[in-house]
Amino acid sequence: MRIVQPAAKIGTVLLGLVVTLLVSLAVGLPTGNVSLAGVIGLLGTLVTTGLCVRTFRGETEDRGAPRPWWRFTERPLAGYLVALLFAAQAIGVMGTGAVAMGVRVSAAVIYAIVAMGFFASSLRLGHTQHQGA
Repeated sequence: MRIVQPAAKIGTVLLGLVVTLLVSLAVGLPTGNVSLAGVIGLLGTLVTTGLCVRTFRGETEDRGAPRPWWRFTERPLAGYLVALLFAAQAIGVMGTGAVAMGVRVSAAVIYAIVAMGFFASSLRLGHTQHQGA
């Protein structure tokens, strides 16, 4: 399955975020375990991101062939922007005082790794496009 239309991409991301939020709340509210809800939120974000990276395709990409393992986006700018969002998430998660410190640090490290993955993908994609031009 390849998702190409911008509206379908936005809908997929929003659906992933809403499902993640609802599952986190469904677990966190009745149990009062905010840390568990935070872990579920992290896992939901990672699953949504992974699915989007592997299924979204741009106008210039071959939709039949799998994406190279290192390629996260169609264009470098998109990857840089997503990297900034994940870097901001890595910083922001440290301010959630209700969540256990170990969960916050783990989430920050994981979000930072994802941000570096998007950044490295964009660097390589930009270099590859520059070489091809």
